[in-house]
Amino acid sequence: MYLQNRSPGTDAQSVIERAVHNYFAYRTGLNQREFKQLLREGRISLLIGLLFLTVCLSGGQMASRLDIPGANIVETSLTIAGWVAMWHPMDVFLYGWWPLRRAGKVYRKLSAIPVEVRYSAVPGEASKFLVHSGG
Repeated sequence: MYLQNRSPGTDAQSVIERAVHNYFAYRTGLNQREFKQLLREGRISLLIGLLFLTVCLSGGQMASRLDIPGANIVETSLTIAGWVAMWHPMDVFLYGWWPLRRAGKVYRKLSAIPVEVRYSAVPGEASKFLVHSGG
């Protein structure tokens, strides 16, 4: 980032560092809320999926007991439909949370990272600030 027209008497270092830390702390909070919302959605989807799967499997068993033509097709179709209903909850709990946790970890680190402001030696040239990892 570049600073134009640095005002004399202002502590750009602390202002920029606080702004960077506040921004990434804000993003950390958003990420945590998004993660909680994803898990809530996953739990609701799991409940709905399990209920639907139960209905489908029970319906399939009833169709096979009726001994009507095509009962095997109805049973298989209901079984497949029930398991397809479980796709989204399984996706949430197996894979959906990883990217959110990874991003949250990055945001937490960036919310505390040291920030260094370097001023250009050339008058009139924009100043730069660097986010320094401390390494």
